[in-house]
Amino acid sequence: MIESARSAALRTPSRCLTDAECSALIASALPSTRDLIAFYAFTGVRQSEGLGLVWDDFDFERGTVKIRAQLDRKTKARVSRLKSERGRREIDLLPDLVGMLKRCKAEAFQSGHARPEHFVFSTVEGKPLSYRNVTRDLGVAAERAKLNEGEAPKLSTHDLRHTTISRWIAAGLDPATVARMAGDDVNTILTVYVHEFDRAMRQDEIREKLAAGTSIKLA
Repeated sequence: MIESARSAALRTPSRCLTDAECSALIASALPSTRDLIAFYAFTGVRQSEGLGLVWDDFDFERGTVKIRAQLDRKTKARVSRLKSERGRREIDLLPDLVGMLKRCKAEAFQSGHARPEHFVFSTVEGKPLSYRNVTRDLGVAAERAKLNEGEAPKLSTHDLRHTTISRWIAAGLDPATVARMAGDDVNTILTVYVHEFDRAMRQDEIREKLAAGTSIKLA
């Protein structure tokens, strides 16, 4: 499994966006998919997991979302089981994202699509957004934000997942916590993101050495 993960990473190098680039991407997104793209950028869920979310998956009081199903690619408007049990997980949501989702639910309530079993990211008819349309709209947002220029691969939802996981590592989360929140196994996370962990460790070591060599006192 480790070797396959390494091979996949080498075949299709993932892009890692800065926070400024993520902000520009969200601001440039079409209204119909802006909230979903923001959700991907904040949580790192897989495309199918985000499309399959229903309101019952969220706990706004605790600020969490449970990932327990995915949108079926073959049967539209239906969810199916995740590919592995590791995919079943709970992710902590940042306050700004919770606020966005509450606004989404208020709008969904007005249109009659706020029941526990209703899809969170949906069309005006309450049906889940299609894979094709989301991919197309992400491309439009990336073009508007000037993120698809030059020879870089076209931005994908997987790139947003890679960006989020890299951000978690930079923030100091340990491999086990990162793997749990990403819905992956620790070995794969350590293999694919080995450079991110090395970079985070070097940053911590540099800070410690600078602090040890400084005797300046703040007033």
